Amino acid sequence: MKGLWIPKDDPPDRSRITATRVGGGNRFLFTFKREADLKWAVKGSPWTFDRALFAIAVTDGREDPQKVALNMQFFWIRLRGLPPAYLQD
Repeated sequence: MKGLWIPKDDPPDRSRITATRVGGGNRFLFTFKREADLKWAVKGSPWTFDRALFAIAVTDGREDPQKVALNMQFFWIRLRGLPPAYLQD
C-alpha cells in the first residue's frame, strides 16, 4: 500500500513513506519523508485501494489519528451536454 503514492516517474524507494495501522480497523497513518510526496498524494486525490474510496486527511501530527474526521471527500466531475445557462467560468 505504501507504493500507492510513489510517482511512476520516480525510482521505487518505498522508504519515503511509512504506514502504520491505527487501532484494529481500516485506518492507517502515513508519514511522508518528503513534503513533495505529501503534496503529490493530496493533489491527486481522490484515491481508491482495492476498489474502495481511500479518504485522506492531513494533520499537524498532534491529533489522535483515530479521532480525525474522515466524513468528507472532494471530487472533480465532468458533466457533458449541460445547457449553457448552467455553465460558469
